[in-house]
Amino acid sequence: MAYKKADEDADCLFVKAPAFAPTHPSVVVIGEDIELFVILIGICTFRQRIFPKTRKRKIAEKIISPHTVLEKTITDNILFIHAMSGCDTTSALFNYVKLKFVQTLKNNNDLLKVIVIFKNPDMTLEAVVDVGNRFLVALCGYPITTSDTPSLNNICYKCYMKSSFNKSSNMASLRSCPPIFPKSLLSYPALAWQ
Repeated sequence: MAYKKADEDADCLFVKAPAFAPTHPSVVVIGEDIELFVILIGICTFRQRIFPKTRKRKIAEKIISPHTVLEKTITDNILFIHAMSGCDTTSALFNYVKLKFVQTLKNNNDLLKVIVIFKNPDMTLEAVVDVGNRFLVALCGYPITTSDTPSLNNICYKCYMKSSFNKSSNMASLRSCPPIFPKSLLSYPALAWQ
């Protein structure tokens, strides 16, 4: 049995830890954070089971095999969804609930083809940022293709114009606009994991 304790960022520890390699049939996690389970679902194989245990709350212990409980589209892309939406229940970036991110992914086949780039650890930073841009465009409701996608600058401008001419709108609604500068995209957890 391997034992690991996170002193700082548990996300990075889980993603990089050899204890969670596909050779282990069972994983026991003691923790209160849902992020732990999201990351484990993303890195565990179909045969693995997760035994969540809490320290404080009296919750019945369950054996979870995530690949039989969740849809394949979600389990295959859960790390991407987590990286894009952030760690909170509601995304601080767009003020959307996580379900919006899941629905965007499920309803866009072209996006599923592009996300394959995100899963390749040998991809460049620019390629990962491009995948993030395409997802943000789709999240805002604009169509994407594998070859051509509107720029985030244009989408932010359209959000601003729509907000400007709407009498009931205020500047707070602009928070739902995507970030338009590449440096603002560098905070994605996925980039820290690589």
